[in-house]
Order: sequence, then structure tokens, then C-alpha cells
Amino acid sequence: MITGHGELSSAIDSLRLGAFDYIEKPCGRKEFISKVNSALQQHREKMDLDNKIKDIEDEVKNLEVENWAKDKIVKLLENNQSVLETNLEEKNKELQRKNIALAEILNQLEKEKEKIKLNIQANVDHIILPLLTKIKSQNLIIDENYLKLLEEAFSNLASEFGVELSRIEPKLSQKEMEICHMIRSGLSTKDIATGLNISDRTVETHRTNIRKKLKLSNKNVNLSNFLKNP
Repeated sequence: MITGHGELSSAIDSLRLGAFDYIEKPCGRKEFISKVNSALQQHREKMDLDNKIKDIEDEVKNLEVENWAKDKIVKLLENNQSVLETNLEEKNKELQRKNIALAEILNQLEKEKEKIKLNIQANVDHIILPLLTKIKSQNLIIDENYLKLLEEAFSNLASEFGVELSRIEPKLSQKEMEICHMIRSGLSTKDIATGLNISDRTVETHRTNIRKKLKLSNKNVNLSNFLKNP
């Protein structure tokens, strides 16, 4: 959705109603191309999923054909009952194996769809909406760092980042979640402090608390790399 009269409420409504992204005019060419590329990538992933579902549907049709063929075999082999029973027993075993495999595939697909749904919701709630809220509330002109954060958030909309961070005990605060996303995106302490309008020392305090909650205190682990693979 592209608009010249954007409001936070319309941005939220657009995302919840299925819009891939929300851009306010004027929109730069690089930003627009980046958003389109991200949308195309998501579309390709959806097409891949649709193709998998179609393959499963084709397999179901094949199984139906096999069932029909089985009935024909029964009629053709009525004069040889022992051979018929042997063939039917093998056919039933094969059909059961395929049905079990098919049920497992469908179950895995359903779990994957639910997982993607939860990931998207968590990333929208914990990363994208706070960024949009901050931009609107402070009437900010999006600088390069905020643009980078938004682009990465939309590009990784279906990642497990938001879900994984929300599971941490003791729980991260919303501010710590926001800083985690900024660290993960490669922003320096100074960039984070400028973006959040806080001091460098406050950012360092947050980083220390985050490492403590992630159980990384006194460990030689790069926080940015860890957050990319929590």
C-alpha cells in the first residue's frame, strides 16, 4: 500500500488485512525496488508452498485411482480367490503406508503454516509495529538506519526471531527487544543511542542486561552473531 496521507492506524490495518508493506509518499526508487523484491520473494515462497500442496492433492487423486483399480481387480480375479486375497493384502498394506505418509505430510504442512503465522505475528508485534509507532509518535523523517531496520524486519517477516526472543526467561522488555533487533541489524551503540534518543551508556546498560538474560555474561560470544541465530 502506498499513500500520501499515512497514519499509524492505517498502517496497522493494512498489515492486518494482508498488505505486504506500507509506504508513504514520497517514496525513493531504491526503497520501492527493495520492497518489491521482498514481496516477490515472499510470493515465490508462497508459490512453492502451493506447488507442494498441489503435489499432495495429485497424490490423493492417485490413491483414489488405485482404490478404483483395486475394485476392478476384485471382479477380474473372482475365479482365483487365493491369488485375489494375496494381491489385496499387499495392496492394502501399500495403501496404508501411503495414507500414513500422506497424513504425516499434511500434518507437517499444517504445523509449518501455523509456525509461519506465529512468526509473522511475533515479528509484527515486537519489531515492526514498535518501529512504526516510534516513527509516527516522534514525527521522524526516516534516516538510513531506520530504513535499514524496517527493510530487514519486512525481509525477515516469517523468521523465528520475534518468537525466540519472546520465549526468553526472564522476559526481555519491549525496549530490550527493540535494541536486540537493532544490534542484529548491525547498528553500533552510537547509532542505537541516536535512534532511540538515549545515551551511549544507557545502551551499554541494556546490552549488559540482554546478555545476562540470554545467559551470555562472561562468555566470549558476539551478541550480534548470536541474535542472528538465537
